[in-house]
Amino acid sequence: MTESWRGLLRNGDLLAPYYVQIPDIDRVVIHSTYLDRRGPTLVLRLDLPRFADRPLPEWIEAGCDRIQCHVKFLALSDVRIQRVRFPAEARINIDRREDGRIGVRVASDIGDMEFISSDSLTVGHIGAFRSRDGSEGRHFFASKLDRRRFGDFLPAAHEKGFYG
Repeated sequence: MTESWRGLLRNGDLLAPYYVQIPDIDRVVIHSTYLDRRGPTLVLRLDLPRFADRPLPEWIEAGCDRIQCHVKFLALSDVRIQRVRFPAEARINIDRREDGRIGVRVASDIGDMEFISSDSLTVGHIGAFRSRDGSEGRHFFASKLDRRRFGDFLPAAHEKGFYG
């Protein structure tokens, strides 16, 4: 049985102001992954499947139509990654396992990932952008801290404070 990520989010309150019901992540666009051996941890930077029900006024003014965030998976094991390239439209399947763990499968036409992680997910770096500008265009972060640290654009790939 496929598990909804909503019940696994430790900090779903960060998305709650923008959605009547937080959308599932079964079909998303993934822009990047960050795999860290400490933890070990995997972070997916992805577009949620639909725009906010209650967007920030600046998102409306800027013509934003996509929400992007990071989803962090902790305590990884049994990681398998094959031919992955981004950005990619992907299907994410989450299955509950024993001992507070989940099995995750990320499948796309250009590669696959499978891993087991803790059943406690976190979300971060929430922001909006205009799809016509591409995901690397101007971003409007929800967090004041993210706006202060990163401005209106995604930081360089080596910026661990963002991607890690």
